[in-house]
Amino acid sequence: MTSKTLITLAIASIVFSLLIVTDFRGRKISVESNFSSIEIERVTDPYERAILYHSQACQEFYKPINSSDALAGPMLVWESHGSARNFATDSVVCPDGPIPFVYVDNVKAGSTAMREVLRKKFNCSWERHKNWAEAKYEATCKEKTKPKVCRSKTNWLTEEIVNDFFFFSMVREPISRFVSGYKQALFQDPELRDLTISQYVDKYRNYNLNEHTQTQAMRLSGSDENGNQVPMHFIGALETIDADMSLLWKKFNLPAEKMPHSYVSETSPLKASLNTTLSDEDIVKLCGHLKQDFVCFGYPFPPQCQ
Repeated sequence: MTSKTLITLAIASIVFSLLIVTDFRGRKISVESNFSSIEIERVTDPYERAILYHSQACQEFYKPINSSDALAGPMLVWESHGSARNFATDSVVCPDGPIPFVYVDNVKAGSTAMREVLRKKFNCSWERHKNWAEAKYEATCKEKTKPKVCRSKTNWLTEEIVNDFFFFSMVREPISRFVSGYKQALFQDPELRDLTISQYVDKYRNYNLNEHTQTQAMRLSGSDENGNQVPMHFIGALETIDADMSLLWKKFNLPAEKMPHSYVSETSPLKASLNTTLSDEDIVKLCGHLKQDFVCFGYPFPPQCQ
């Protein structure tokens, strides 16, 4: 990471204008309330983005008042409402790859295409449970009606895997990812289909309506079996997926190749029919809810929030 970026991060961590708010459990937490004070330089390199994600500016972004050590334990994310909590994210573990690796799934950021590539190239998927001890598999999947499609989670990961494997994921510009997640949420859950995108935005700021609109900071902050946040060594971006994947294939000593693209939105009549136009007010609200994603992954705020 460049010295300019480090200086900018240091400034950003100091000049946050803090707003004291009370969450739904009655706890007071501090959140940044002035978008103009956040001056994070755009990060385009996947390795630098992983460094940014583990930086103090990202880790401290939402923290309890009078926290003795903001960097201790799992990262605090907005959905945690001011308290650290264990969160298990879907993951693909590949011990037999060119190097042992873990892909931490981030929905609506090329995850379907990524899982398909990992399955075809390395025969690795989140359903390949022979990689796990029977007790771990049974504890999570035994009661499932379709145990063969039960997904492996980050809280299955042992300390040995966390220390020795290469962890990576992909992210996406936060507003466009939210819009895509909104369409998927309504496609998946009939009970949400009466909500316009503006109504969804208002509910979304207070409730976890659907996994496809969880923040990316939350998706990547999954905990291992000991309750520790899993690491990230490489965080690519959907906007530059082919270039970023070329770097990943280089890490794996494999030739570069283009990633496949999913076109579910174009083939779903429901998704195609949805009005996903966001008002300026909606975008400002989303910037407030998604601030951590902008900060942690190096995306600039949209003009409405600058």
